[in-house]
Amino acid sequence: MRRQGPHHALHAALLAIVLAAALLPSALRAQERPNGPTGGFAGVHLMLAFPQGDFKSKVSDIGFGGNFELGYAPPGMPIAAGLQLGYVVYGSKTYTTQFSEFVPVSVDVDVTNSIGLLHLFVRMMPPKGDVRPYVEGLLGGSLFSTSSTVTNRNTSEEIAGDNKNSDVAFSYGGSAGLLIRVWSDNTNENQPVNIYLDARVRYFYGGNAEYYTNAAVSQQSDGRVIFDKKNLTSSKTDFVTGQLGVTFAF
Repeated sequence: MRRQGPHHALHAALLAIVLAAALLPSALRAQERPNGPTGGFAGVHLMLAFPQGDFKSKVSDIGFGGNFELGYAPPGMPIAAGLQLGYVVYGSKTYTTQFSEFVPVSVDVDVTNSIGLLHLFVRMMPPKGDVRPYVEGLLGGSLFSTSSTVTNRNTSEEIAGDNKNSDVAFSYGGSAGLLIRVWSDNTNENQPVNIYLDARVRYFYGGNAEYYTNAAVSQQSDGRVIFDKKNLTSSKTDFVTGQLGVTFAF
């Protein structure tokens, strides 16, 4: 089977956004009652991130993190839109060293490689039902960051911290998911609340970014932890995420 390139996903995401812009005014006019369900929803998810392509050749670790989203689905319409925020750690390591040459106290230096995610999304899904499959397109950016934190080994209290590198990459993608209703409260017919189990798979196509990997950070024989800018890696940043969480519709 011929593999579709990233531009196909971009076309799909842009098409979904255009459709949303065209249908949203009609959707707002189509609401049955001005005092009816608002169509708002919010969700939190845990996620695993699996690097792909060039990114996978540089980063072998599976990332982990979380996602928060806030959106609106016009009642009776098969469309939703909103904003998603995510955070993924794709590599971390702890080094033990001496606080300084003149202070012979052991401290931990925690190095964390992370990705911050900010995307707009447009979703197509059935407007009702206990089981609601959906597809969505996303458009936004990813912030790649490496930070170091010095902590007290006995109390875990942070002593100092520093950002060693950060870079932003344009990213877009798509998801396929499933909402399964697990709880419903209809005591207020004008403001029902439903809780859904939400599972999905998402592919991000990421632009080029500079970032550190665990292999690019080293500890010298004297205990110093070294971040050498010459060891920065640059590549495209595609990855797949598997997400599981809870969505509250109100």
